[in-house]
Amino acid sequence: MTGARYLFLLVAGLGFAGSIAAAQSSEQAPSDTYDACLSGENVAFEQALEQSLDQTSGANFDMVGGGAFDFCGVLEIAACDATDDRFACQAALTERMDGVRAEIRAGLPAPNDIAGLDPIWSDGLYPNLWAVVQGQSAGPDCAGAEQAYAVWCEAREASRRLADVITLRQVARVLGVLPALETGPSTTAGESE
Repeated sequence: MTGARYLFLLVAGLGFAGSIAAAQSSEQAPSDTYDACLSGENVAFEQALEQSLDQTSGANFDMVGGGAFDFCGVLEIAACDATDDRFACQAALTERMDGVRAEIRAGLPAPNDIAGLDPIWSDGLYPNLWAVVQGQSAGPDCAGAEQAYAVWCEAREASRRLADVITLRQVARVLGVLPALETGPSTTAGESE
């Protein structure tokens, strides 16, 4: 993500996070703004992929990464802080992100199913990212913390896990083994018809 795009997301995110959070009850997480952020990042990836594939050099590693999707999660976590019950909001957000992650992960091809398509993408990067996405945490990262930190930490970790699985899905898109998402990953993990 370019510096200018990151700055735009930061400013826009901070600007609407307060207004969204003010209107958001503790029972409503994530907000429409979160869905819009994820959808926007998905559209940006698809545009970069299309442009890259139109060039003779092919797809490049710079367009693959879940960092911007993780940033959408960070913005929503901050929006939860301004709700009446930030703990319930962040817990609901964690559940939503983990649910979306599970849906996306279930639709990904196993490394053996795509082996041989490309020595770098399918035989190098994809199996390594697959292992990361399938793996477990080395331990309870958020255990033993006060409630305020523990709930925030769980939401933060869920955002990172979702970003990892989105990165793996992007590699599958580069390889041409999955169609584009019809909308952003938070509103549907299924593929377009």
